[in-house]
Amino acid sequence: MSLRVPMTDLDERDELSCAHNAFLEVYYQDQRFTGIGYEERADAIDEYAYVDGFGHGRCTTTARDGQLLEEFFLARGYPTGEERQWDRDGQLRSYRHHGAPALTRHWSAAGALIEERTATTLVRWFADGGLRYRRIDDTAEVFVQSGARALIHRPTRAVPPRTYDGYEFDDAVMDAHLEALAGDRATEHQAFLWTHALLHRDRARATAALARLLAHPSLWIVTTTMRLVGNSQLTALAAPIRAYADDDRVPPHERDASGGRMASHSLASVARAVLAQLAA
Repeated sequence: MSLRVPMTDLDERDELSCAHNAFLEVYYQDQRFTGIGYEERADAIDEYAYVDGFGHGRCTTTARDGQLLEEFFLARGYPTGEERQWDRDGQLRSYRHHGAPALTRHWSAAGALIEERTATTLVRWFADGGLRYRRIDDTAEVFVQSGARALIHRPTRAVPPRTYDGYEFDDAVMDAHLEALAGDRATEHQAFLWTHALLHRDRARATAALARLLAHPSLWIVTTTMRLVGNSQLTALAAPIRAYADDDRVPPHERDASGGRMASHSLASVARAVLAQLAA
């Protein structure tokens, strides 16, 4: 029977890798550990296999009711082969193959495939199966719920460089779906790139688009829009910005797959700074 030891009793002595790795140089009672290290939590139990001081073999997270939540494999301290994660209802939520061929997949809670990544491609789908994003090598496309393509991006080495170089936008699609694209962290950046590019060729249309974003339900979108208005000297939008001059709300802390962000300024402070910028 394999030795089974709480993780708190194991001694991790990894001093060589660039980042701490709990599966390298693991000792128990001054001997390289061979057995199962485990950690009991309120709702689940983690179990990790070790051989001669290295994570090696099958590792799992299991709910208290016996539902398998995660399974992956290690080879001398590093992930290898297949890795899977399930939700509490037993629905497969993610799959990853470590090593060649590289493959990662994610499913929604309803069981719909929503993302697939290989060494050279990344594809995302809406929950109803419609194509949302596709990248093949360095060329990326963004689609809206109706199936229309909003933009395509091909890398370019334009001189002097501009942030929107390499982007080809469908103005009609971007305009029709602007609020949705701006409100999605995955496409927020491209939505603002479109308004930035539009300012250089159709200032009136860009002004109208930014006016809509000043009324967006996301406070992050509102503050970003205000700053773009100020930097672009769009004095025609001073009035809707003035409406925020006494608004003490601060954009809430956000964290998702795109990373985290935390605001330090209220809408009022941003609005007053932009109004001063427009008046200068």
